[in-house]
Amino acid sequence: MKKIKLLLLILLVTTYGCKKDDEGTLNDAEEFFTATVVGNDGTVNFVATTDGITDYMTARTQGTGDNVRLDLRGTNFDVFLDLQFTIESYQGSSTYTSGDREDNPNLMRYGQDRSDRFWWVSDGFNHERVSTGTITINESAEFVQGTFSFQGYRQTNYKQVDGSFKVRKGN
Repeated sequence: MKKIKLLLLILLVTTYGCKKDDEGTLNDAEEFFTATVVGNDGTVNFVATTDGITDYMTARTQGTGDNVRLDLRGTNFDVFLDLQFTIESYQGSSTYTSGDREDNPNLMRYGQDRSDRFWWVSDGFNHERVSTGTITINESAEFVQGTFSFQGYRQTNYKQVDGSFKVRKGN
């Protein structure tokens, strides 16, 4: 009889103690930064989490009024893959572009290795080739989340980078 009671107790706890929220969406505590990177040399799947040891994520704003800048970054130190976004004149939830004209200061870039010589960039300053990118951001009180897509160039090589993120503000 004790075993049956224990089994029933375990079933109750696992059934009702670990349920999703009412909408069945991810818990607000879950953060992620993922991307698929396709280039001349193959495909890489990028994942960063919040473990703080092998991965790093940040979403920080600087400035006030019309001069707010958002810096968004996801890094996987295990294999050193890095995604960085800088959005100038950040206004919260919206779609932002990079590389569509030379006077657009927004930056989207993907890096691998531990040096600056392996960056694939989408910005207006890339004189080798102007490549466009978009990042759509939905901001809440605690999080910056959204999707992105850009083609980053380095010399004659390119990377198509597509992904999504949810990062706590101020990390």
